[in-house]
Amino acid sequence: MNSQFEFALVEKIGLEEPGVAIAVARAGELIHASAHGSANMECGQKNDLHTTFRIGSLTKQFTAIALFMLQDRGLLSIEQPITKFISGAPADYRNITISHLLNHTAGVPNYTDIPGFWAQHSARDVTPSEATDYFMSLPLDFAPGERFNYSNSGYLLLGRVIEAVAQCRYGEFLQNEIFRPLEMDDTSYLANAPATKQSASGYVLRAGTFQNAAIMSMTWPHASGALGSSVLDLVKWQIALSSGKLVSRNTLTVMHQPTILNDGSQSSYGFGWMIGDRGGQRYPHHSGSINGFASHMAWFPEGDVTVAVLSNLVSFPATNLGDKLAHAAFLVD
Repeated sequence: MNSQFEFALVEKIGLEEPGVAIAVARAGELIHASAHGSANMECGQKNDLHTTFRIGSLTKQFTAIALFMLQDRGLLSIEQPITKFISGAPADYRNITISHLLNHTAGVPNYTDIPGFWAQHSARDVTPSEATDYFMSLPLDFAPGERFNYSNSGYLLLGRVIEAVAQCRYGEFLQNEIFRPLEMDDTSYLANAPATKQSASGYVLRAGTFQNAAIMSMTWPHASGALGSSVLDLVKWQIALSSGKLVSRNTLTVMHQPTILNDGSQSSYGFGWMIGDRGGQRYPHHSGSINGFASHMAWFPEGDVTVAVLSNLVSFPATNLGDKLAHAAFLVD
């Protein structure tokens, strides 16, 4: 156990409470990994380095890479309108491109913010078209490219684009083109994958007591947040990306650039990643929160440092811990 990284946890996580798994890599080599707490409090199952957590919005970078892979194969262009791939879309969707959806500038209303969604709809299974029909009847929040507004809905539409172009289901495409080739054996599209002994259960903390998180059908988050993974697989993923196995390094650099809005101003979101700044150096990162789970992942090109944090407690400060782990990684000789 490397104390330079373990100190960042600050508070001891008990064996009988939800916990966290962490991993840190540098220059393609794992330099620290550890797991803490319980994956399933009811069964006494402990978190380990192969525990599968729901990763929430970290899913978006997988969706973005899938689209750029299809673009590299000449099957689409991210500057094409989405109406080329999704029939029956409202007239005001004709000016929305794949690019707009990728960087959250399309103006599509965020379905998780629609009143009544969580109480009335989130637990039931839907098809991708049923999920997108739920919000496509609403007017756009603003003209495409006008401003940034984080929208899970945009990534549901991107999932439909992938399925239309690849002629297979979203989860199948990722499994065949990414997870299996990279030997990411702990990673899957959760709407298709049954719970296993490696699956963590998600929890919330209410009035000082850990409770099971509310049920949410993973058919809703789909390409915006329905993947499950382990910290070791997320390190594999980033190593594959930074070594050019899925898309070129030039393409990855383009994906990690801030978005230029219609008025020439910048948004600190690229294609599937938020764009941060550390000492004047840009770095891609993303966090996720989904019923009972919190996640964070970042890659620092200067130094080639990757950090991954996955927790099965939704209120766990995953981003804060990720920042501390990154700081520690740069201090290691």
